[in-house]
Amino acid sequence: MTCHHIFDHIRTSLHTHPTPLPLTHPQVDDLKEKLAAQEVELKQKNDDADALIKRVGVEQEKVCTHRMLSICICMYIAHTLYLKTPQLPR
Repeated sequence: MTCHHIFDHIRTSLHTHPTPLPLTHPQVDDLKEKLAAQEVELKQKNDDADALIKRVGVEQEKVCTHRMLSICICMYIAHTLYLKTPQLPR
C-alpha cells in the first residue's frame, strides 16, 4: 500500500467514522519509516545526478577544446594552402 493510498484511507475513515488518534499512531509511525527510507533514496539519487552533471560538464569542456583545436588546424591548413597557391595576375 502506497503512502497515497494510506492517506486516502485515513481521510475516508475520519470522514465516515472518526477514530481516536491513538488508533492511527501505528500508521503515522509506518509513514515516518517510509518517509525516512524515501529521503535516503532521494539523497542518493540527487548525489548520483550531481555526479553525472559534473561528468557531463567535464566531457563538454573536452569536446569544446577539441572543436576549437580542429578549427585552428583547419584555418592553418587553409592559410598554408592559400600561401602556396600561385596568384593570378590582375
